[in-house]
Amino acid sequence: MGSTDLAQDDPDAARCSDAEADYLRQAVAEVFPDPTLAIRPEQVVQRFCGVRPLPRAEGTDIGQVTRDHSIARLQAGTDGPPVLCLIGGKWTTFRAFSEQAADEVLQLLGCPRRTTTAEMPIGGSRGFPPDAPGRARLATELATASGLSPERVATLLGRYGTALREWISELAGGETPLPGCPDYSLQEIGHICRRERVETVEDVLRRRTLIALTGRDTPEVIAAVTSLLEKRGT
Repeated sequence: MGSTDLAQDDPDAARCSDAEADYLRQAVAEVFPDPTLAIRPEQVVQRFCGVRPLPRAEGTDIGQVTRDHSIARLQAGTDGPPVLCLIGGKWTTFRAFSEQAADEVLQLLGCPRRTTTAEMPIGGSRGFPPDAPGRARLATELATASGLSPERVATLLGRYGTALREWISELAGGETPLPGCPDYSLQEIGHICRRERVETVEDVLRRRTLIALTGRDTPEVIAAVTSLLEKRGT
């Protein structure tokens, strides 16, 4: 639904409070005043909190502080090398910000840029068909190789893109639905636990899947994922 504009002295202690949740529901009501569209507290299935780094702006309304990222160049002592401080930034702009930082470093080193990442596909987007017919053909190809249905493969492609090619063979023996969350499978979550640098159950539920975000992190699901995480080394 959005975010609030509250300063946080300790990001590690930040939580989405009831007051913040109420604020966001009221903000939606201002945009959609029809009472039939009102969001009641019991309809909220998940809420989470993250803290965005912003440049310091003493005495300024935090809502007016720029959300753009920037690079500040500082000097380490009289003879030390310059230090680049990356200020702001967020997930959706990390590649652009990284390239800008690299440009600054290349300028300091006197080296020309030889390539750009602006249009470079990464992760599961590499080789991903841009049109529906191409995606259907890919789903059929992987379904034939794995024994899964084209519909199931299409769902997995939507989650993992072409990275699915690397591990779909692990599903060739079939899938067992994750208890309490049948659109995920035990084999799928097991792969995530083994290959995606998972440390905790919350990594799986909140950061590698949409399970928590869709309000399905029930005790049954948590128990099943915990068991898989404990078995990943066996």
